[in-house]
Amino acid sequence: MYGVAFSFDRSAQAFLAGKYDEAINLYSKAIEEDSKSDTVHSVYANRSAAYAAKKLVRILIAASSRLLIISASSHSDRFVV
Repeated sequence: MYGVAFSFDRSAQAFLAGKYDEAINLYSKAIEEDSKSDTVHSVYANRSAAYAAKKLVRILIAASSRLLIISASSHSDRFVV
């Protein structure tokens, strides 16, 4: 709807403000909007960080597994919050 960059920016703002539930929801929307983006691995990584901040260990492990699959096929190794 608003684009991945917009969703990602709002997600990062929520994360930095400690609004982890909001950040998780916004990161998830960004992933849904464009799962084929060249930067989707950053969105997965940041969503995993929000899960970690909430201490949602099982979800974190599942999300991190998906991130590893995406990162393995990516040429970038940078993750940005």
